[in-house]
Amino acid sequence: AAQGDPADPAPWWLPQIGADRVSAPATGFPLTVVDDGIDTRHPEFVGRSIRYVNGNNMLPDEDFHGTMVSSVAAAPVNGAGIVGLYPQVALRSADTGGGTCADVLAAIEATIAAGPSVINMSWGFSPPRCLALSDLLIRAMAGGSLSVSATGNMRLHLSPPGVPATWPHVLTAGSTSPRELHSYFSSEGQGIDLAAPGESMMVATPAFFDPSGYVEVEGTSFSAALVSAAAAWVATQRPMNVTQLAELLRSSARDVGPTGWDQDTGFGILNLPAALTRPLPSIDPFEPNDDVNQVKP
Repeated sequence: AAQGDPADPAPWWLPQIGADRVSAPATGFPLTVVDDGIDTRHPEFVGRSIRYVNGNNMLPDEDFHGTMVSSVAAAPVNGAGIVGLYPQVALRSADTGGGTCADVLAAIEATIAAGPSVINMSWGFSPPRCLALSDLLIRAMAGGSLSVSATGNMRLHLSPPGVPATWPHVLTAGSTSPRELHSYFSSEGQGIDLAAPGESMMVATPAFFDPSGYVEVEGTSFSAALVSAAAAWVATQRPMNVTQLAELLRSSARDVGPTGWDQDTGFGILNLPAALTRPLPSIDPFEPNDDVNQVKP
């Protein structure tokens, strides 16, 4: 079963999602972290086989968020630092550069071109910015990729809607606390599908951000990273259609709070053992079909 490395020997979040009761597989279905890059000089990523779908632009004041997110999902068991949820995942990186809409669109284009994967998007735009991203994510789904988004950290600011979190064909993750409650910062709303731990998360970070290389953080970014890693894990052990994968993760979540779906935690907390054993949902062969130009006779 999963365990930690010295900087976080017993991650509190492992039992909440059931990861202490199952063993992660070897390399399989890929995970693409669409973010500001990965610090390949960090001990967690030195020598790591990472596919850079659009290059790795190592800049002195970037690569911190992508490094943090990637470490939660995929830090290896190497006797140092921390361990991610799926240490041997086939890790891909799509660098969003300056984070503009154009940069993000280019990164998603490259991600789609690289082939099916789980696409982690621990960021968002306020509508009506970057609406062109919607069509790309529909293309990604049609090509066999699962898009995962963070719901956002704006609960104290009345949870304004963000994209891609509120769009269809995106699996959206909110954050939970060690007490299995929604996090005080985790945005609520119609877009949320499920939740995963996002508080007191020990992550890897570039030395310019923290000289130790590790820091404790919070945010739905890390909830999304856990859901993305879990999705790649499940797809590795149980190959399936992308519509099945999305529905399986939703339907197998452990319900907390009000019975059924709620705007704080969606269908519940990520439940990895259940996702690995529940009967597969039926395939929806007609998706995506949001617009008449997507429907074929």
